[in-house]
Amino acid sequence: MVAFTAVRLETAKRLTALQELQLLRAAYARNPVARHLRRRLAHLAYQCDCQHETLAVLSAADDIDFAEAITKVRALLALEDPDATRDACAAADFALSLANNDRDRSAALADRGKAERRLDRPEARDTFARALEFDPHNKDACKRLAALHLSGNDPEAALSMTDTLSSLGVGHSRLIAAQVVSLARLGKIDAAREANGLEHLQLRMHLAPPPGWDSREAFNAALAAELLAHPGLHLERYGSASYRTWRIDAVISDAAPLARQLLAQIAAVAEPHIAAISTINHAMIRTRPPALTLHSWCVITDEDGFETWHVHQLGWLSGVYYVAVPDAVAAAEDERGHVAFGLPEELVGEGAAREFGIQLVRPEPGLLVLFPSHTYHRTFPHHADGRRICIAFDFWPAR
Repeated sequence: MVAFTAVRLETAKRLTALQELQLLRAAYARNPVARHLRRRLAHLAYQCDCQHETLAVLSAADDIDFAEAITKVRALLALEDPDATRDACAAADFALSLANNDRDRSAALADRGKAERRLDRPEARDTFARALEFDPHNKDACKRLAALHLSGNDPEAALSMTDTLSSLGVGHSRLIAAQVVSLARLGKIDAAREANGLEHLQLRMHLAPPPGWDSREAFNAALAAELLAHPGLHLERYGSASYRTWRIDAVISDAAPLARQLLAQIAAVAEPHIAAISTINHAMIRTRPPALTLHSWCVITDEDGFETWHVHQLGWLSGVYYVAVPDAVAAAEDERGHVAFGLPEELVGEGAAREFGIQLVRPEPGLLVLFPSHTYHRTFPHHADGRRICIAFDFWPAR
């Protein structure tokens, strides 16, 4: 394991994705032969859930490159329509023909396998395996091949696959999550808990007020107002675990100086925590990157909003800071408004999920929670007046 250097904040954005998309539409209309404008326009339209626009822009061109071809595949998959999914298979084959390195070949095959799986085609398993041969670090292929083994009631195959990848130095969150689930499915609950490692790798604490603020309450109130007025606030998005929630996809921006102040404080807290857990014998620690970038977003839920079971695929360490929590959550005698760490019953079965156990955390304003990105977690609706506002974040391997 290489020495750890530091955590840095991601670069602040001057524009939201939608604002940039609007500018690019105007620029591309004036210069439709500019390939760099076309590529960025297609990517941003996809990012903003404007899938038909992405497809229209790319389908009108006869000289797209690999990056554009893979964006087209993913836009077709995002439509979640059988005809579009069949088109995605052909689009993935075209992307594969444009790939000039193993990582791109793996990405095209992983997306083709996703389409094949949706269409219940048996070749999906071999497609994912081929993707991992080209790039053992492909998270999507690992996730979906493990899911195929598990859905086929073959947790031994899923565990064997993850062990093989581990022997090659792979240790991303999707792989560790698949190991935990496979062990639980096999009834090896103690081994699953050890592979999860939450008890030893998490941190919970209440943050002090940032410099220049007399109280955490005053800071949180100002931060909540800043987030609610953020120009990037939008309802849900494709591909997230959110249900009926408001989101800001990129918190660090010129529109959110208080959020940047908070995240700098979180980075300062995270560094000694990372140093403290670095002596633990765990797969997450053995594959720790030498430097990390703090990426953040905001989740705002009304009374019926929640997050389904998920892990953070791109992160190494993840976390949440609670800005505002409805008063009723503090008085709740059940799980309302809480975040839960455990295992999804639909993946491991009710008995294994119950034996593995669930850890409930009651949100409180000012509470910071750090946890491994591979740990399954979900939230519950708070069913109360007011909004729960939190800033969530991942520590990504720095590029």
